[in-house]
Amino acid sequence: MALLRRSLKMVAVVLGVLVGLVAVAAASAFAYGHAESNRTTSLPEPTGPYAVGRVSYDWVDRSREETFTKKEGDKRALMVFVWYPAKKPEAGAKTAAYRPGKWGEERQKEYGNLSFLTQRLGAVRTHSFEDAPVAAAKGRYPVLVIEPGLGPLPTDYTTLAEDLTSHGYVVVASAPTYSSSPVVFPDGRVARSTPLGSFPNDENAPVTEAKIRKDEAAGVRLVEVWAQDASKPPASGSRRWVACCSPPPRS
Repeated sequence: MALLRRSLKMVAVVLGVLVGLVAVAAASAFAYGHAESNRTTSLPEPTGPYAVGRVSYDWVDRSREETFTKKEGDKRALMVFVWYPAKKPEAGAKTAAYRPGKWGEERQKEYGNLSFLTQRLGAVRTHSFEDAPVAAAKGRYPVLVIEPGLGPLPTDYTTLAEDLTSHGYVVVASAPTYSSSPVVFPDGRVARSTPLGSFPNDENAPVTEAKIRKDEAAGVRLVEVWAQDASKPPASGSRRWVACCSPPPRS
């Protein structure tokens, strides 16, 4: 009996030590993950001679019904980011947020309980300057249009947009409302992806001819809307930007 008691005591001690080691390891991993998550990270520097300005606008096309929601009377509304060649900023000028305000907060929420293991978006530094004056080196700059697909937002392409802009291009990118998630409007409204704005959620379904036709039809329907987002000018009354000349007036 004495031997059994000593064995049980030894097992208890070993288990206690193991539990303690696991707790220490877990705490260390959490602390490391938290520190790395909050570590300031800068995006790659643009390689061209121009500084980069950025503005964002909400455009409403009142001639187009919103087809990605079932709410009657909805008009197609877009958040648009524009990067453009800018005058060299003064020393110490603050760069634009990678995911401004609620954009970053809402995306961070999507990571759930594991958000501490991901890069905190507020700690990512860009090379863009909000509302910076347009560079006067040229009267006009060529315009490139970026149209994100399912899921990504315009700011996900910040490095590409900044580098192109630094070489003298204006880059315009709209967030595909109800396809990308989340899209945040100036009034605080958050538009998340909807079934109508996404591909059918049946990735694990058997690949049949019917499924292929269904997916093709969904793709065509989505691309038609996105193409109009990128090519159709905003309706009368919406804010426009003549990209060649100056940032759009604020209203």
